[in-house]
Amino acid sequence: MVRLSRPALLSVLVLAVLLPVAPARSADDALPVPAPGATKGPAETAPGVRARRLVEEARSAFLAAEFEKAAAAAGEAISFLEGPGSEGLPPADRQVLLATALDLLAQARFNTGDEKGMNEAIRRLLAVDPGFRVDVETAGPKYAKLFEAKRAELVGFLAVACRPLPCETVIVDGASRSLDEHGRVALVAGTHRVVVTRHGFAPADMGEVGVPAGKETRLEATLRQVARDVVVATVPPGADVSLDGTEAGTTVAGAEGETVSAPLRLRDVPPGSHVLVASAPCRRRVEQSLEVVLDEKDPGPLVLPPIELEEAWGTIRVAWSGPEGVVTLDGSPIRPGETRVCPGEHEVSLAVAGRRVFVTRVSVRDGETVTVRPRPRPTLAVPAGGAGPFPCLGGDGWNRVELPAPAIAEAGRILAKLLGEGTGEVPTWPGVERRLAPDAAAPLLAAAPEADLVAFSFPVADPVRSLARLVLVDPRRGIVEAVAWPENDREVPKEIDRALAWRPPARDSWLGLDLAERVRGAPVVARVTPGSPAEAAGVRAGELLLAVGGRDVSGMEEAERLLASLAPGKEAELRLLGEEARTVKVLPLAVVHVDPPARLRDRLLLPALATAGVLRVAGAPAERIPAAVAEGLLLAACGSTLEAARALDRVTVDAVEDPEGDARGTVLWVLEGLLRKIDRNAYADEIAARLRELPRARLGGRQGPPLSLAGAD
Repeated sequence: MVRLSRPALLSVLVLAVLLPVAPARSADDALPVPAPGATKGPAETAPGVRARRLVEEARSAFLAAEFEKAAAAAGEAISFLEGPGSEGLPPADRQVLLATALDLLAQARFNTGDEKGMNEAIRRLLAVDPGFRVDVETAGPKYAKLFEAKRAELVGFLAVACRPLPCETVIVDGASRSLDEHGRVALVAGTHRVVVTRHGFAPADMGEVGVPAGKETRLEATLRQVARDVVVATVPPGADVSLDGTEAGTTVAGAEGETVSAPLRLRDVPPGSHVLVASAPCRRRVEQSLEVVLDEKDPGPLVLPPIELEEAWGTIRVAWSGPEGVVTLDGSPIRPGETRVCPGEHEVSLAVAGRRVFVTRVSVRDGETVTVRPRPRPTLAVPAGGAGPFPCLGGDGWNRVELPAPAIAEAGRILAKLLGEGTGEVPTWPGVERRLAPDAAAPLLAAAPEADLVAFSFPVADPVRSLARLVLVDPRRGIVEAVAWPENDREVPKEIDRALAWRPPARDSWLGLDLAERVRGAPVVARVTPGSPAEAAGVRAGELLLAVGGRDVSGMEEAERLLASLAPGKEAELRLLGEEARTVKVLPLAVVHVDPPARLRDRLLLPALATAGVLRVAGAPAERIPAAVAEGLLLAACGSTLEAARALDRVTVDAVEDPEGDARGTVLWVLEGLLRKIDRNAYADEIAARLRELPRARLGGRQGPPLSLAGAD
C-alpha cells in the first residue's frame, strides 16, 4: 500500500482545517450560490443534504489517511449522485459534488496503489468536468502530474474570440459553459456542436467543431447586435426606474459624498422608441422619451446623462378647533394647521381623552393643499374579512378596525352561548339581549382597546328565511344588542348608517314668545314668557310680528322659520306693529333639546350610544351637553340602570343655555326614576325636590309635555 509521506499528510491535515470544502477547485469552479428565488442549493434540499454528507464522509476518511474507507464513501456518494435519488439537485450543484467525489476516489485509489482504479476515476471525472483542476499542495506533485498527463490524453481546449464584443457564454452540445480567464472552454476530445452567445446579440451557431486532445482549437465569431444596454443614474440615489411600464430596478448610492447614484444597467433594450420613468419619495416624477439605436461602430451600452428629480411637496391642513386632543399624521403627532408632506396617500387621525375618535386617508398631489376637518365618529371593530354576511358594515360613518380571528374566537363562543345559538331563538328587532360577562369582554378590550363597538354575525336556523344575527357589543360596558336580519339584506347598512347619523338635538334659539296664526298676513304675539328675552326687549302680547332680522314676515310658517334661524347669543331685530310700528332688539338664549327615553327606544341603541359617547368627548361645543344627556338616557334605555344613574348624575347644564330647565328637568326626571329602581330613595327624594324648582320645564325639550304631567318610568 502506498501512503503519503509525513510532510504531505501533515499538509493535507492543515489544509483540512483551513479549507472546509473538500479537494480544492479553481475559483471559476466554486460551488454555485443560488440567486434569491432560485432553486435551493445542495445544503438546503433533502437530496443536497444527503449528497453533502456522503462527500464529507469521504473527505474526512481521506484526511485521516483511511483511503479504503474514503474510496468506499466516495463510491457511495457517486452512486447516489448518478442515481434517481439526486434528481432534486440543480444540475450545476450535482456536477460540483459529483466531480468532488470522483476526485476523492481517484486520489484514494492513487494512495492505495490502484493505478487502474485511479485512471478510471480520473476519466469519469474529466467526462463530468473537463475543466477540473487539482490543488498541487493538497494532492501532491506526483498525483497532480499523473492527473495532467491523463487530461492531455482526454481533453482539449476550445478558444473562442467574438466581435464586436467578447463572448460571454459558449453552448456546447446544448449545455451552457462559461469561459475561463483565458477565454477557453475545456472539452472532452471529439466533435461538439458549438453556439456562442452574448447578451444583446443574436446567438452565433458555429456548427460541428472537432476538438483534439491536448490541443487548443481557436474559433472566431461575428455577432449580430439585436439589443443594447442602457445605463441610467439619478440625482439623488434611491429612485425607482421603469422602462415602458416595467420595473427595471432602483438606483443605489454611488461613491461616498457624491449626489449621483451608481449606474443602473438596463440590459437588452431593443431598438426603437421607449418611455423611461424615474420616481422617488418626495420627488417629482420624471418621464422622458428614449430612442435606442444600434451602432456597429459603438455597440457598447448607451449611457444617459444623470436624471435629476426635483423635490415635490404637498400640504395637509388639519382644521380642528374642538377640545384638546392629539392629531397624528401617519402615526406621528402633529399640531393642527398646515403640515408639509410628500405626495401620496396619508393617514390623519384624532384622539381625544385617550380615544381615537377620527381617522381618514387622504391623497395629496404635488403642490396641492388638502384640508382635513376631523369629524368625530365611533370606532367599529369587525373580524378580519368583514362581519360575515354583512360585508357592507363599517362604511364611511365608522373608524373601522379589523380584529384577528384568534383574538375574538373565545368572545364569539361566549356570545353564541349567551344568545341561545342552536335553540332556534330569533330575537326581535331591535332587541338588547343582555349584558356580557367580564371574561367575555376582556379579549375584546385587549384586541381593540379603542373600539366603541365590536360587530359579530351568527347564522340563525329558520325554516322559512335565510337569516343572520347581527350582534353589536359595547366592550367597555359589556352591553350586547342582537338583531336578526335576512342575509345580505341591503337594509342593514341603511339602518346602521341612520343610527350613526343620529345626533342629540343641539341647542337652538329661544325668545320666550308664542305666536298665533291669523287668517291672512303677519301672525300675532299671543303670549310673552315672564323673564324671557322677549319680555326684556319690551315685546307685548297682541302685537303683530312684521319682520325678523330685517326680513318681512307674510305668515305663520315663515315667522317660525325665521325665528328658528336666529343664532343663540347674537342680537337680532324684530319689527312689531301695535299702536304704532316699532323695532326692538332681542338677545336669543340657547335651549338644549334632548330626546325623551320613549323616542330613543325606536333606534338601534348601541350605535346611538357609541355616537353620543364620542360627541360627549370630542363633539362641537353645541353638541357636548346634549350628547352627555343623551348618553345617560341611552344607558337607561339599554337597561344599564346604575351606570345610567351615575352618568346622568354627572351632567351639568348651565341655566343660560337651558333657561326653562328642559334639559335639567329631563335629566332629573330620568335620574329620579332610576334611583328608585335601585333603591336609592333618599337621593331620589332630593332629586324630586329639585324638579319642583323647575315649574316650566318640559320633558325632552320645548315640544315635549310638561314635567308635571309626565309619569315616572
